Amino acid sequence: LRGAEGYVNSHEVFQEIVRRQSVSVFSEAEWSAIAQITIHRLCWDSIKKRFPAVMFHIFEILALAGFDEWLEYWSKIK
Repeated sequence: LRGAEGYVNSHEVFQEIVRRQSVSVFSEAEWSAIAQITIHRLCWDSIKKRFPAVMFHIFEILALAGFDEWLEYWSKIK
């Protein structure tokens, strides 16, 4: 998946990149948000309304893993 582009709206890529992270890097609240996003395939508006307190850290972790599109997009829509 390295070098992927245009994945900001892909639930599948989000799920896979999260899966590759250590369980301990996310809090229980973050895991709850991740589960709801992947199971219910929430849109950006729903994510922004439901999880404003936890998404920055989630996207920050994913950016450190080499996938920064979510963090960049989140910073624009917040």
